[in-house]
Amino acid sequence: MLDFAGRFAASFFNMPFHWVLSLLIFATCLLTGLAFVSFSQKNNPIALPYGLAVLICAGWCVISIFEIHAETLEQRVFLLHLRATILPWLPLLILETIYRFVYGRKLLIGWIALAFATVPIVNITLAWSSWHSLWRYGFHLQRNGEYTALLFHDGPWMILYAIWAYFVEFGMVIIAIVSLRHMSPWSKKAMCLILFSIFPPAVMDVLFLLGKSPTPGLNYAPVTFAFSGLFSAWAILSHGMMTLAPVARSLLMEHIPDLILVVDHQNCLVDLNISASHTLNISLNKALGRPLREILNTQTSLLEVMEKNREAGIYEIDLNITEKKRFYDLSLIPVPENSKTPLAYVLLLRDVTLHHDAKLLMQEAKESAESTAEAKGRFLALMSHEIRTPLNGVIGFTELLHQTSLSSEQHEYVELIEKSGESLLVIINDILDYSKIDAGFLEVHSEAFSLVSLIDRVCRFMAPSSMANNLKFDWNIDYFLPDAVDGDEIRIGQILTNLIGNAIKFTSEGYVKLEVIPHSATTANSDPSIDFVVTDTGIGMSKETVSHLFEAFTQADSSTARQFGGTGLGLAVSQRLAGLMKGKITVSSTLGKGSVFTLNLPLKKAIDMKEVDGEKIPHGVMEGDGAKLSILVVEDNAINRRVMENLLKKIGHSVELAADGNDGLRHFKDGSYDLIFMDIEMPGIDGFETVKRLREIEKTLPGHPRIPVIALTAHAMSGYEQQCLDAGMDGYLTKPIRIEELKRMLGGIKVGRKA
Repeated sequence: MLDFAGRFAASFFNMPFHWVLSLLIFATCLLTGLAFVSFSQKNNPIALPYGLAVLICAGWCVISIFEIHAETLEQRVFLLHLRATILPWLPLLILETIYRFVYGRKLLIGWIALAFATVPIVNITLAWSSWHSLWRYGFHLQRNGEYTALLFHDGPWMILYAIWAYFVEFGMVIIAIVSLRHMSPWSKKAMCLILFSIFPPAVMDVLFLLGKSPTPGLNYAPVTFAFSGLFSAWAILSHGMMTLAPVARSLLMEHIPDLILVVDHQNCLVDLNISASHTLNISLNKALGRPLREILNTQTSLLEVMEKNREAGIYEIDLNITEKKRFYDLSLIPVPENSKTPLAYVLLLRDVTLHHDAKLLMQEAKESAESTAEAKGRFLALMSHEIRTPLNGVIGFTELLHQTSLSSEQHEYVELIEKSGESLLVIINDILDYSKIDAGFLEVHSEAFSLVSLIDRVCRFMAPSSMANNLKFDWNIDYFLPDAVDGDEIRIGQILTNLIGNAIKFTSEGYVKLEVIPHSATTANSDPSIDFVVTDTGIGMSKETVSHLFEAFTQADSSTARQFGGTGLGLAVSQRLAGLMKGKITVSSTLGKGSVFTLNLPLKKAIDMKEVDGEKIPHGVMEGDGAKLSILVVEDNAINRRVMENLLKKIGHSVELAADGNDGLRHFKDGSYDLIFMDIEMPGIDGFETVKRLREIEKTLPGHPRIPVIALTAHAMSGYEQQCLDAGMDGYLTKPIRIEELKRMLGGIKVGRKA
């Protein structure tokens, strides 16, 4: 052996094939290094098969070096047997490497590995046994120029072996090429480099088998390993074949909490990850190749989706796991994607039980909240109706009593009753408004109105109160403010009435003043932001009191409530109303000196001036001439019927009364009326149904004029007025009814319209 090595070293540079030997030595070193790098990546799924494959290639290079220098037939035959021992494993190792790189799992396991290993085992057995004639026979040396070739005849086994080897190589190339469509750019480059490394040796081996080798009898396949090794090194070092894609894919597949199953086009199991195995209690080795219906016969929801759907998508399913139903989003992914005839399907199941339960809880909470809100709305409507109905009698008869002959003592008593009724109405309105805002039932409506008219009306209404307290009450509107603005006139008036009323109530001497000025941040080109500033010289407040001023049911202290009265709701309601109109109320106060309340509202300039040319007719009724009218009042409450009868007769109109809807329809058929006041909440048929039937009767009377119907109701909920108008009514009055409001309503009625 030493002599052989010496002769090799002495003749290396003098041989005509020294360039071949140089490449073989380089390839051996490079491939050995790649093998050690691969073996060092213990957690990489392709490390072992790839390392063994390049180590076999390195061994082939070493055998080829010795073959070139072997001089005897026995040496050459021995080296040929060594090559026959290791080379049959090479196609299998490359196939396993590519399969693991593409799919992130093993291919050669169990009976599949045993089936593929049969050919290499038979090949080794025939090469080293007395049956070698089935393998190769007729060995002899032949000098071909400067190279001595080992010649032989292939036995029948070698033909089968060659077919098997190239069938395996063809299969792994197909897998690699098909997988390129679905790989990331990084993995795609690594796979292309691996294919390039396989191509040169395969070509040279085919040329050798066909007798087309550049040097007869010399297989140049191991020589090309020098180039193949470079491609492999490039894939490993520059494209992370050992450290990025395979490891990441393995970690993702095996450690992701989602369940992953792979089935073929016949719904037979091909693969699954650890999560799926544990959750569904499936063993891959036992379940591989079996239909899903056999493996998961209790999971009917999953089976129905798989048997009825063949398109990519996300489906909601439930699985019965450990006596508890859990919910999953099933992502069905065909392989390959966008194919009309997929070969397999990937099933990705994500546990969404918590989301599903949370969704159910949210739905239940939503339905409960809606039910509560609906019940609260019904309660508020009922309370509004039940409180305002008797209050209508109190205030209505008080107004009527005022217009009778009274002694001074009786006049004083009536005034006290009237003030008490008005105070009670303010409290009721505050409570109902606060409840409606809190429940989300109160809405603000923007329409054009005259700012000057609003301020004048509010201040004239509050002036008597200031005079009663011997206070000076002034109001001023900045000259440069537009008169016509868009906003909720009623709610703005409500806030100003509350602020001015509080200022008067808490001021015993001095003055109360209202100033309406542009906000300091308003520019000439912007919509006006207006400050309504209410200043008083009253009792004032401490900083601590101011900080809690706009909280519901809050007053300075208990003595304030005893001395001045009130519920502490007025400012809370006003602040919330201002918020609904995108404004706010601010306050500055000094204890013992007075307070300044500022209501800031962003009010746009009105475009339509028609509505603000004069004082608007309440509730949108028609313009009229105020003539004496024949009026039918449909009202179920006896006291309120009497109130309406006396108020209307006091104004000068003739009145007939009906106790309910059916009674009202009988009066309508038998009589002739200019106007009908219709209560809404009545036993039997309510006001809405009564008006509906009344309008149907009108259609059957050709030439009969359409009679205006005014809703007369104790309801004060948002949207109720529009509901009345939509039902066929022409106006809307809210109890308690005041005689002045009734006069304005009647003065605007136009009768005699055709139906």
